[in-house]
Amino acid sequence: AAFAQARDRDATVLALAADHVVGDTAAFVAACREGLAAAKAGRIVTFGVNPERPATEYGYISPGDTISGQVRAVAKFVEKPDAATAADYITSGYLWNSGNFMFRAAVLLDEYRNFDTASVQAVTEAVTKTERDLGFVKLDVDAFGAAKAISIDYAVMEKTAHAAVVPVSCGWSDVGSWHAVWELSDKDGQGNAARGAAVFEDSRNSNVW
Repeated sequence: AAFAQARDRDATVLALAADHVVGDTAAFVAACREGLAAAKAGRIVTFGVNPERPATEYGYISPGDTISGQVRAVAKFVEKPDAATAADYITSGYLWNSGNFMFRAAVLLDEYRNFDTASVQAVTEAVTKTERDLGFVKLDVDAFGAAKAISIDYAVMEKTAHAAVVPVSCGWSDVGSWHAVWELSDKDGQGNAARGAAVFEDSRNSNVW
């Protein structure tokens, strides 16, 4: 957010994880467009995936009141549950927390200042002292190192009154486990998946990497 604002004081940022899989890009783009107006109006928008199963490897979001269109306020964030709790969450309409966000840079920085002024100062200094090398942006190590190492969920999203969520079904996975890798891989008739040469003997639903 600090880097984006240094380039454009009115910047709106879409912050995406580089290692997630989105099977239906059109659906995800539509969700981003749905969230854009809310972000420009001062909401910090996250994308909640409509759950396909009672997953225990994801955090969940409880959506609250409708803001506009498909955009909902966030009632609460919850940590990764056990299987029984995950099933209850799905019955109650909870969403998987994808960990992707859209926000106006100025809004996010203002909210960060409310909760952790020192870290915002450190990151802003790191951006101010940025160096460029062969197209790479190198933040100042010492300044950036003074910022608190904490996720945006804990630092801002669980505390702010400006959180919003857009529900989406887009074939999403954070590829956070070997089971997820297997789910996303091409398989033979016995459910076996392999990267590279592999021979399966009396094997089912196996993953060779």
